[in-house]
Amino acid sequence: MPANYSSKRINDTKLFALWDAIPDKDFSAHGITREQLKTAQAGMAGQIIFKGDKGYNKARAIFNPMFDAYPGVIIKCKTEADVAMALKLGSVMPQGFCLRSGGHSTAGYSTTNGLLIDVSGFDHIVHNPALGQITVGTGVSFGQLYQDLDSKGLNVPGGECPDVCIGGFVQGGGYGFTSGMFGLNCDNAVGFRVMLADGTIVRADASTNADLYWALRGGTGGNFGVVLSVDLTVHPIGKVTGFAYAWPLTSLAEIQDAAAAMEWLQHNYGGPGATSTDFTMQTSLCFQSHIDPNKPNPGPNAQLLPYFMIRGMSLLDVPTVKAGLTALSSAPGCITQWVMSDSFLVMNEQLLNYPQGMPVLDQMPFEDKSSAYIARNLTKVEWEDMFSMFAAAPSNMAYGYAELYSGAINKPGVYDTAFVHRDVSLNMVMDVYWLLNADRDKCETFLEQWNAYLEPLSNGESYQNYPSPSDPNFIKRFWRDAYPVLQAVKAKYDPSNAFAFPQQIWADATNPPVQDPGVPPSVIAALKQAINPALVSGG
Repeated sequence: MPANYSSKRINDTKLFALWDAIPDKDFSAHGITREQLKTAQAGMAGQIIFKGDKGYNKARAIFNPMFDAYPGVIIKCKTEADVAMALKLGSVMPQGFCLRSGGHSTAGYSTTNGLLIDVSGFDHIVHNPALGQITVGTGVSFGQLYQDLDSKGLNVPGGECPDVCIGGFVQGGGYGFTSGMFGLNCDNAVGFRVMLADGTIVRADASTNADLYWALRGGTGGNFGVVLSVDLTVHPIGKVTGFAYAWPLTSLAEIQDAAAAMEWLQHNYGGPGATSTDFTMQTSLCFQSHIDPNKPNPGPNAQLLPYFMIRGMSLLDVPTVKAGLTALSSAPGCITQWVMSDSFLVMNEQLLNYPQGMPVLDQMPFEDKSSAYIARNLTKVEWEDMFSMFAAAPSNMAYGYAELYSGAINKPGVYDTAFVHRDVSLNMVMDVYWLLNADRDKCETFLEQWNAYLEPLSNGESYQNYPSPSDPNFIKRFWRDAYPVLQAVKAKYDPSNAFAFPQQIWADATNPPVQDPGVPPSVIAALKQAINPALVSGG
C-alpha cells in the first residue's frame, strides 16, 4: 500500500466531520472544546467517543443498569500514552474522570457523567516461567485469564464472574475458589505498573515505592493512580475436586437442619483457626427449581424454592474429600448434588452453574448488594433466624452467599497489606435483583432488614470490593486503623485528589498517621522518602 496510507487518519477525518456538525454548546457543556478533542484523538492510538457518537450507548454501558450514567467523553485507551492524554483531558473537565476496566463496581464507581477512561484494552498476558509469574494488563478478564492459565496447568485466585477484570479486583483484595489454598488475589500480586495523575509511570513492589505497593493491595481501585499492569505469582495446579451439597428451606425443620450444617461448617472451616490450605468453602442462599442433577430438569416455569447450599473446591482427591465431609453428606436434610474432579476451569464453572445457576436469571437485572464480615462463630439459633429471613424474601431472585475465610487468606497479619480483614470467619453477602422498577422498593426494604439483622452479628467491617453507596461508615468498615496510613500514601502519590469518587481515600498531608497500627516497617520508611524514580519507565 502507499507509504502515506493511514486507516487511522481516514477514520479520524470521518469522525472529525461528525464532530463539526455538533453545536459548540454541546462541547462546552462538558468543559471542553471541539479542538481539544480533535487534538487528543489525532495523537491517540485508541478512540475517543463523544456523547451521541455511533456506538456511544454500547461503550458507556456497565454491568448494573441501576447506575446508568452518560459520560460526556469516553476514551478507549490502547497505549500508556493514551492514558496519559486521557488524564490530561480529564483534569480540565469540570465533572472530572473515572476509570473502568471491567465496569463491575457494585456502587457504580466505574462510570461518570464526566470523562470515562476505559482501560479494558490493556488485556495482555505475559508469562515468566523462570519466576513463576505472569504480567497481566489491568483489562484482562478472569474468563480470559483462567482459559490461558488452565491450558498451562497454572492458577491464581480470581473472580468467579468471567467478565470481571483484574484492575479493580486485585486492589480490593480478590476472593475466589482457590483463595483458601493460595490466598487472595492481592496476596499474589508482587508488583504493579502505575500511572500517576501527572502521567508519570512508577513501579510499586516490595522494594520500590513499598508504601504504594502496600496500599494497592486493599486500598481499592481508582484511588492512587491508573494500574496499567500487575505481576502475579502463579501456582501449578492439577485436577481439583469440587463438591456441592444442598438443604431445602421450606419448613422450620428443614431450616434447623441447614443451620446445624452451617454451624458445623463455620466451626471447622472458617476463621483464623482453620489453617488448612486444602479447601476453599462457600455457602449460598438461593431460590432453585432444579436441585438434583440426577433428576430431569423441571423446565423454566417450575416453582423456585429456597435452598441453603455448601459448595467448594479442594486440592485433595475425591475419596479424601468425601471422607472429610462425611459429617455434611450424612447430616439430616442433606442432598448431595455432586462431588467430582476436573480442571480448575471446568470446576469453577460447575460450582457456579450446575445443575442451575445462582440466582436463576435470563437477563441482566437491576442489582443492589451488601457485605458484612462475621468474625465469631454464630450459634445455631442465629443461623436459623438468618435462613428463615431469607426463605421469606419477597423476591425469588434474592441471592445470599458466605465466603469462608481460612487457610492462606488468614495467614498474613491484619496490617501486612491494606486489606485488613484477616482475622474473620466469613464475608456474608446479600444480593437483591429486580427486573421492574415496581419491584425495587420491596427488594431494597428486604436488603435493609437483612443488613439490620446482620449488623450486631458483624465485626463492623465490609468487603471493599462490594461497596454500597448508602454506607456512611465505609472508612472504618473497609480499612480499620489503616486509613490514616492510606491517607498519607494518597497525599504522596495523588496530593490533589485527582482520582476521586464518593468513597475514595482523601489525601491529607497535614494530618500524617499519628500512630502506626502495625504496618510493615518498610511501608513507614517508604512514606518518608520521595517517589522512587529509578524505574519510572521500567516494570
